[in-house]
Amino acid sequence: AELPDLAVAAFDRAATFQASRPAVHSYNLATVYRRKGEAEKALGSLEEYLNAQLRSKGVAAYELLKDLLADLDRSDELLPRLAQLVEKDRLNQTLRFFYAEELLAADKLDEAEEQYTRALGGGNDPRGLIGRLAIARRRDDAAAVLAILLELYQRLPTGATPEQLTSLSEEGRRTLTQFEAQRDALLGDAAMLARLKELAREKIAASEFDFPQTYLIGKVLLDAGRPRDAAEFYRAAAGMRQVPASLYDEIGRALSDAEDYDTANEFFREAAEAEWIGPEQRWVFWYYLAHNEAVAGRQADADDAIERAIELQPNFPPLLFEQAWIDYFTGNWNDAIAHYEQLLAEHDEPGSQFLDVIRRSQFALSNLYVRVGDLPRGEQVLLDVLEVEPDNTQANNDLGYLWAEHEKNLERALAMVEKALAAEPENPAYLDSLGWVLHKLGRNAEAREPLHKASQDDAGQDAVIFEHLGVVEAALGNEAAARTAFEKAWELAGESVAPDEELVRRLRSALGKPADAEPPPKAEPSATPEPRNPPSQSSDESTPEAPPTAPSQ
Repeated sequence: AELPDLAVAAFDRAATFQASRPAVHSYNLATVYRRKGEAEKALGSLEEYLNAQLRSKGVAAYELLKDLLADLDRSDELLPRLAQLVEKDRLNQTLRFFYAEELLAADKLDEAEEQYTRALGGGNDPRGLIGRLAIARRRDDAAAVLAILLELYQRLPTGATPEQLTSLSEEGRRTLTQFEAQRDALLGDAAMLARLKELAREKIAASEFDFPQTYLIGKVLLDAGRPRDAAEFYRAAAGMRQVPASLYDEIGRALSDAEDYDTANEFFREAAEAEWIGPEQRWVFWYYLAHNEAVAGRQADADDAIERAIELQPNFPPLLFEQAWIDYFTGNWNDAIAHYEQLLAEHDEPGSQFLDVIRRSQFALSNLYVRVGDLPRGEQVLLDVLEVEPDNTQANNDLGYLWAEHEKNLERALAMVEKALAAEPENPAYLDSLGWVLHKLGRNAEAREPLHKASQDDAGQDAVIFEHLGVVEAALGNEAAARTAFEKAWELAGESVAPDEELVRRLRSALGKPADAEPPPKAEPSATPEPRNPPSQSSDESTPEAPPTAPSQ
């Protein structure tokens, strides 16, 4: 609270109850004196704590020593002082590790290695392993880097959650932070990673690596964002023994995220057919497999896989939703309608634990009804949602946009879209809806701002949004800006294997292109077949998204 004099008085008073530990009082005073700018006085007080060889303040005491010497422009004294302290208190591991870290920072690698080794005492403390990893990297010793890194991966959590971090001691958090810094630097070193990969291959070929090491080098490569390289070692690990479902899940999902659907599906199919993995887990892999096959454009395989998942987990709404989604995604709209209708007929009930699945099904079904020309049923689905949930954000947006598109109930449509935007003011799809409603109301000067804002968002790179912006710019007489927007819409329309034919027709007309002109394909097509984009009422508010993880029961 920046009240140092009161802090000193409080510490003095506390010390009267701790007469047996005066050195702790000295440390507390040192922290206050430094805050007051009295570095020399603080150093004298801290030395009383250090000379008492107490350890209660952990590494904070040695960090304070470093800071005070820097404040006094006497940083050159740090290493000699630490050496003296270590000599007096040889069993103080925290002190020895801090000394080793400072030697390492001073590029005294041999001395640092000696301190890390002596501190380890043969026990391979993670703090020492981290230091030795840093030394091995500076020496460009790939063999040592590989051995130490794999040891650390077995001893320390990677990707710790906030809850896990909270459960650690202060020293534990510091150690994990140091490890993550070293790991991240290593994972960004492409040359070293290539050497580690070759070394690991040699050790596997010579039977020097068993399952743990083989799996862990795969995990290292996965953490480095190289799932295709990692797959080689996950495959080798899977060939060594019956592996848990989590291994297949880990590599399969990473490969899916990298759009390597074929390799991902090799792992998913193996897990789905593995006899040692129980049916309560195998259905998840059929589910993943189905989704990837659909995205890769193989609907028959997708249908087969989702049916197998449903056999193992019957009457489970998320799987029924995926079955409908596959038809939706591949453009088989009538089949998708039938599946969504069946799902809602059987599972749309008050208090359902699958309410999110129910709502997503309703939004998709509304969209599909409109696409096949049944506007009244498309409207009614959204009205049914709003009857139960008047403030449902997506339902308000979707119905507002739908009415604007068909020039119905425009004032109500505006109020509904504004309600959606109040809940999600940065949502580019909702901004697009607002601009389109305002355009339909003849308020083009107002419509331009939300459409322009939507088009600037990464999630707003959508052909429909840019078409709407072009229409509004043209209505305002901004012909150059309108053409720029239409050209961007034309480019984005070409990023789909099956662009919306009506949208393409409108863009041809706006740009004065020949009747047989087609949008240019992606300049750098994906290595895997691009999925057909399902239709949407605005940009993407009703398009079912790929679930990132298996649905939970």
